[in-house]
Amino acid sequence: MESGGVGTMKSDTDDKLPSIESNLFEAMALEAVQIALSGNIKRGISLALNARGRARAAQDERAELAALSAASRCHSMNNDALASFSSGIDAQALAQKLGDQRSLGHALCSIASSAFVLRLIDASIPVAERAIAEAVDLHDDDLESRARVILGENLGNLQRFDEARRQLELALEAARRLGAAGLQNRAHAKLGTLAAKEAEYFAARDETSGVERACSVALQCANEIILLAKEQRNSTLVVSMLGLRARVHEFRGEWVAARDETAAALALARQSAYLSPIPPWSLRLAALLIREGDFAGARSTLEEGLRTAENLRPSFRIGELCEALMQLEQRTGDTAAAAQWQERVDDERRIFEVERERASAILAAHDWRRPLQQ
Repeated sequence: MESGGVGTMKSDTDDKLPSIESNLFEAMALEAVQIALSGNIKRGISLALNARGRARAAQDERAELAALSAASRCHSMNNDALASFSSGIDAQALAQKLGDQRSLGHALCSIASSAFVLRLIDASIPVAERAIAEAVDLHDDDLESRARVILGENLGNLQRFDEARRQLELALEAARRLGAAGLQNRAHAKLGTLAAKEAEYFAARDETSGVERACSVALQCANEIILLAKEQRNSTLVVSMLGLRARVHEFRGEWVAARDETAAALALARQSAYLSPIPPWSLRLAALLIREGDFAGARSTLEEGLRTAENLRPSFRIGELCEALMQLEQRTGDTAAAAQWQERVDDERRIFEVERERASAILAAHDWRRPLQQ
């Protein structure tokens, strides 16, 4: 369970007893994370922000830190990179001020997990490694599992597959020690998505046997997690694993099954207000529809994905969706519409690059290594 309480580092406020109000705000923050982990991410974000506002009004910095950490973590689960990054930076500064090592670790996790959406994956590695160091020092299995999942996912994005797998296996071990079903399922699911990344790597090199091995691992993981997630009513995890199964169908050339599974994942994502997978899976579904010659369906899918991506700014997916629409118009012979979409592609990529460079500068200004002990 996430804790917003005092870690092992000392501060001059360690001997102060928390007020009843402070305990209430921190309890709200903890509940927000648990609600988000159970699949209701929007409700978790709302509760965390409510707790932060009340803590600030009461001028209670420790309660504000707990709520800020919870908000950052919930934003991270929702792939709201800018909100998660900003909250994480604020939480990191407040945690260091108050000497709260555990909250510092969770703030570092939120900063690192924002990196994929901001396209700063290399820069995230030392941040996640620092979070792991804090977790190990605290013997905090919750923080360790979370930090290792983030590091494993980003290593996978860098195609460092063996290192990524090891981190995810260690994350699963930490979750099992804690007895946290939600964290176990998350780590297990990330092992499945790692296998899909490996399948994509092998497919690009026409290594058929490697593709099939990776697909088998991914499919087994997806099927197991879907059963568990349905029992726990975790719709976001079901959505993720439906999308993973769709990818396996694609790699195997099972185009109709891939289309139907992707459409099912998108429908459930919309129904459960789980926004982050909608833009990338809209791109996938559109490509499958174009393969069938359904250009109108592809256009509608891309436009809906774009509307969702616009609510997740900053997102590199906006440029990708605009580019896909431009290419679709070129294919159907509407050169004027294609030219308009090309202008939009250029504009959106400039906007994203501004936010990316801003975040990159903040990351570069910090030394993420642990300070030497005196």
